[in-house]
Amino acid sequence: MGRTRRQGRGSIVDSLLILPWWFSVILAAIALPGLHFVGSLMIARGGSLSSIGRISQFLAIPAAIGLLLVAGGAALHARRKRRDAERALTPEGRAQLSSKEFEFAVYELLKSRGYYTEENLSCGADGGVDVRAWRDSKLFLVQCRQWKNRPVGAPAVRDLLGCIAIERAAGALLVCSGSFTREACEVSRGQPIELIDGSQLASFAAPFVPERREERIAAPPAPVSAESPPCPKCGGTMVMRTARRGASAGGSFWGCRSYPSCRGTRARV
Repeated sequence: MGRTRRQGRGSIVDSLLILPWWFSVILAAIALPGLHFVGSLMIARGGSLSSIGRISQFLAIPAAIGLLLVAGGAALHARRKRRDAERALTPEGRAQLSSKEFEFAVYELLKSRGYYTEENLSCGADGGVDVRAWRDSKLFLVQCRQWKNRPVGAPAVRDLLGCIAIERAAGALLVCSGSFTREACEVSRGQPIELIDGSQLASFAAPFVPERREERIAAPPAPVSAESPPCPKCGGTMVMRTARRGASAGGSFWGCRSYPSCRGTRARV
């Protein structure tokens, strides 16, 4: 199961919202008696410490209530990310997601694949990286592009390759809700960067989506037609295939003819 790394930046509240909700509940249970106890010790010592002790006791209840409210916020945030991840698996759902919601969805899908992740709650500049993820002690940089009206081009790939060099990461993932241009695919070829478009999210999220109990027999690949689109990864020809599991189980999609050496896919239009 994936885990979350807290960021070195951001407020304490942001850090608590990223952590499991029960963590703030435990802090609240500790804060209430703890502040009362510390306050009592200061009052017993007298002098200027008495005033600080009374303030400590006065803040005990508000601090506990505040932590419980943060716990509720953390629970809602976790539910929201799960909901966004489910919506990201369909074209209709992705179209309704904002840029930040799409980022949350990708973050949740990365967790489902066993990555240790660092979430960014800020909506400000991210330096070209939306999520930092670790697997097998290796750092991977993740950039999310929720572009609804145009494909993601080569400049985005080059920018992310620059981030890999700066942070000395093992690789990167560039995830978009739509598609990539042919030039973007060519630039990424042979580089430590994986391009994942909207049509590939369902297969990328396979561990996240419960498999259906009934077995499905995959239909043989359809013959290549003149209307088959180019593969987004290698530029080769594609054939029609049938999804065996995931949110699109039983549906058809374009798959690269060179599978499994190339795993490029496109949604059926």
